[in-house]
Amino acid sequence: MYAALGTLRFADFRRGSDRMWRDADLDDTDIDAGFFLWEQPIVTRFVKPADRVLVVGCGMGRDLIAFCRMGCSTTGMEPLASARTMAEKVLRDRGLSATVLPGYVEDWTIDGEFDVISLLACPYSLIPGTDRRVAMLADARARLSPGGRILFSFLPSSNIGPRSERSLTLSRLVGRICRSDWLVESGDQFIRIDGEPLTFMYEHVFSAGELEQEVARAGLRIAFHDRASSTVALTA
Repeated sequence: MYAALGTLRFADFRRGSDRMWRDADLDDTDIDAGFFLWEQPIVTRFVKPADRVLVVGCGMGRDLIAFCRMGCSTTGMEPLASARTMAEKVLRDRGLSATVLPGYVEDWTIDGEFDVISLLACPYSLIPGTDRRVAMLADARARLSPGGRILFSFLPSSNIGPRSERSLTLSRLVGRICRSDWLVESGDQFIRIDGEPLTFMYEHVFSAGELEQEVARAGLRIAFHDRASSTVALTA
């Protein structure tokens, strides 16, 4: 499997992630659930009514609705057309207003300045490659208003067992031979999509100190870190 992973390119993981989330089946109860219990402390502390909020990976609108009901001026970024259509519908049905735009966060197709950029549904862990994640954070920092905050959650390394160094070395060797635009790193994990050959969803889990290094490289600092829920607030 790791040899095969080395032949893939960055766009292949986007397709795998899109395929996984396209099958998500949420009803009105899920969409109206508001902030999860583990999201509530960081949102209460770092988000104020009337803040300009960008929700990255807004999906079908759960957190868009929650931020709108706080009184925030809310914009959503979502790559899946079907999820954007659903988000727009559920907002209309509830008499709420938010802008929902297409795009992947690592491409930063959205202009504007925001008081809060929210990645609370773990999209940070879905971006392959340390350098690509750091570049995304740096771009986010450039779009913060003075005193702005970036809120996100991530997957800690306790979620996964150790990977064989032989497997990692093999995958990286194949990747170099195939001139892939990414190379597997320690902490990367892959979920095979059933019924589709060589289609995987990518996730990265962070070892101790790894997240802090990426944040510092992006010119940001950690203002809040709840280790129990793996939620973080960053400021410039």
